Amino acid sequence: MSELQCLIYVSIAVSGLDAQDVASIVTKSATLNQRDGVHGMLLLSDGSFMQCIEGEVSGLEKTYARIQASPMHHRVIELFRSPVAKRRFHTWDWAFKLKEQREFSNPQLDLFLEAPRHDQPVAWKNLAMEQKILREFWDATANPLRIW
Repeated sequence: MSELQCLIYVSIAVSGLDAQDVASIVTKSATLNQRDGVHGMLLLSDGSFMQCIEGEVSGLEKTYARIQASPMHHRVIELFRSPVAKRRFHTWDWAFKLKEQREFSNPQLDLFLEAPRHDQPVAWKNLAMEQKILREFWDATANPLRIW
């Protein structure tokens, strides 16, 4: 049995990326990620991507190589990589903010990204590091004027 790992990276989206481009990325990636046994969450906000991917090392490496070669973004920087005991993102997909339009793949993700932290201080303390990193990115880019 292979070890589960989690990897988080950031990158800069190509200029002119629109909702249709994001839908295309998500559709193509879903099939390939399923094949490679990888799950995760993709965020796009303020011209930047952040993605957390998790899976067995071999599938994770295939997926990350594909991500690094994608023409949809540049300046891919790995921020975090760690073994994990269990998958946290097997039911989470994507969220994006383009101009004033916000889209979420499911209500669970919407709640995670949009709920004020002061309403759930205990839940926030209990989040895994990768979940906190993703939320910090969303707060800093999609909600730059939010006051806690």
